[in-house]
Amino acid sequence: MLPLACRPPEPPRHLVILCIDTLRADRVGHLGSPIARTTPALDRLAASGVTFERAWAASSWTVPSVASLFTSRLPHRHGAGVAGEIKLLGDSSPPGGIRPGLATLAEVLQARGFATASFAANPFLYGRFRDGFEVAVTERVSAAEVVDRGLEWLAGREERRRFLYLHFMDAHEPNHPPQGYFEQFANPGAVPTPDDGRWIDPWRSVDDLADPAFLAHKDRRQAAYAAAVRYVDDEIARFLAGLARLGLRDDTLIVVTADHGEEFWEHAAIERGWGDDPRGIWGVGHGHAFFEEQLRVPLILAGGGVPDGVRSPCAASLIDVPPTAFALLGLEPEPDWQGTDLAGSFRRADPACSGRAVFAASSAYGPEGLAIRIGDEKFYRRGGQPDLRFDLARDPGEHQALAVEATAAGRRLLSLAARLEAAGGTGSAAPPLTDPALVEELRTLGYL
Repeated sequence: MLPLACRPPEPPRHLVILCIDTLRADRVGHLGSPIARTTPALDRLAASGVTFERAWAASSWTVPSVASLFTSRLPHRHGAGVAGEIKLLGDSSPPGGIRPGLATLAEVLQARGFATASFAANPFLYGRFRDGFEVAVTERVSAAEVVDRGLEWLAGREERRRFLYLHFMDAHEPNHPPQGYFEQFANPGAVPTPDDGRWIDPWRSVDDLADPAFLAHKDRRQAAYAAAVRYVDDEIARFLAGLARLGLRDDTLIVVTADHGEEFWEHAAIERGWGDDPRGIWGVGHGHAFFEEQLRVPLILAGGGVPDGVRSPCAASLIDVPPTAFALLGLEPEPDWQGTDLAGSFRRADPACSGRAVFAASSAYGPEGLAIRIGDEKFYRRGGQPDLRFDLARDPGEHQALAVEATAAGRRLLSLAARLEAAGGTGSAAPPLTDPALVEELRTLGYL
């Protein structure tokens, strides 16, 4: 028997995943936000844990991306999403759900004795997204309400290991942070843009990106977004304080991430040239393109077994969250998960991890998209458009497309794309959208 001083620490008992809808990585302070004071709580959490600087969502919109988080499978394997080019418009079919027979993270943990609960403010997280949760509430409420529900649920299950999933929706358009937040980030005298109940932007198809009226609107829009991010961050700080009051902070693995990011006209010119978005929108929002502002997301781990203040350069994906969490919780992973245990990258030196390939697919609007990243090389294919390749080290803004086959890395990207497309398929049918309140909520968010 090992002496007490030599025994490895016990793994944490509990798992909490905090998913901040629509949070792009470069609006997080320690990941390089150009706007000050957006995420002090996340920055403090990262200082006591591990941040993956090259984390990607599995798609640029919620359904396929959260399905990847819940199943450790890429979109072509779990099948959740929509097919065709019209997609989420008008009378189109609802998104397909996670394929039958694929166990979700909650189902796996529940089978291993965990109490499970989900409090999600995104109305798309219905159907199989509820499977495995003993308590599953999907309702468009504020971050404060999500936190209150999560803490109340945690307080009542002292004897069991617990898995809690919280999904915050406040950073998703329309942004209506509480009073006082917008003023922290807006230019003096600016007021939020009036909202008619729909997210669709009045400058959704802007032609003159130098128009002073457009630039003023863009500033207001980004200020409202930053304010909403800060509001969620403040509520996460309150959640972490509540976790400590319950005596659970030191015995809980905490994962913070996002399902996708948000575009603020960074690529409006190229998207206008494509002209293939059926909504007539270019440059703003998400779900329509796979540039970095929509794919790169925060991924922070903190808690038992996680070292302090590590910034990992390893390529990471949302499909890696389940196997990584299981490794840190002392559990055996499911044998058919596609993700990688990222814990190995900070438990031992792994020089190859930054060159691993990560993938994103399954667009919400317009032609199907596919993106692959290997190191700093990125490949992007969109419907009938010419393939794009970017060197993210030299061109992080993705404004200088390179010849795809010009390098060995480019040829490898093409080969991977062909293999992934050959493995594609469709998901299961989603429950019909018969709930009038749900339909109206999705319309309000701009999905229908």
